[in-house]
Amino acid sequence: MRKTIILLASLILSLGAAAQSKKEEPQFLSDSIADMLLKYYGATTVEERAQYVMEPERVMPLMRDYYSGGIRPLNKFYHVDGEKTQWREKHEGVIKIAPNLLCLAIYLVQNVEVNHVLVRTPQGLKLDWEATVQYGENSNYMLTAANEGKTFTFHCNLSRSINTWNDSYDYVCISNSFGYDAKFINRYDESCPDLSAYAVFQRNGAVGKTLRDMFTNKAPDWADDHYWCIVKAEVFDNLDGTYLLEIKEIVSETPSRFVPLRPKKEQVRF
Repeated sequence: MRKTIILLASLILSLGAAAQSKKEEPQFLSDSIADMLLKYYGATTVEERAQYVMEPERVMPLMRDYYSGGIRPLNKFYHVDGEKTQWREKHEGVIKIAPNLLCLAIYLVQNVEVNHVLVRTPQGLKLDWEATVQYGENSNYMLTAANEGKTFTFHCNLSRSINTWNDSYDYVCISNSFGYDAKFINRYDESCPDLSAYAVFQRNGAVGKTLRDMFTNKAPDWADDHYWCIVKAEVFDNLDGTYLLEIKEIVSETPSRFVPLRPKKEQVRF
């Protein structure tokens, strides 16, 4: 009887030690993000996926358009940046872009790598869907007579140099400088020119206040004289044969600096 009790006690202690050892193993943010994204990719409807993205009510119509040909669900990933491989120990794969902005590269399947842009919110980490799938249009498409009066929402690189346009409006240059492939999110345009355009905004309006606040207080250290964000802008006729954008709203102060352009032939709607 005594021997049995000793054996039981020894077993309990060993189990406790194993549990403690397991508890003390390092927890990787890459793992928790990958778990969340696997739930996102496992969902087969836009409505199910929307619970994992930023601004779901605004983004859902865009997602319906993007996935109009159907969604290809995944139940596993080919590789998550930060996983242990045979040639290196496990490391943290998440890149911190800004205080509340992260990027995690995942090979969804072999040879299809996607850099996922994630934002820390009060509700937890959410996928910046537009940045991740590069949804939107480029300036060559937007700035035409056919689009006068239309409003577009897109990622861009805003110059922190604010200039005077007239008595009531200022302007900034929007571009894809820094030499990165990320640019105005487009529908997988196969070309990658250094697109740039001017965008005006009301000097004393909400956009002007937001931009000055962003550039003065919130631009991350790596931004230098530029800042990445999502804007909503309306196309208008400049009456000189050109078309400009008027920024109506700063939709999100979350950049997409680490989102590479993928050619049209590589489109896979996961």
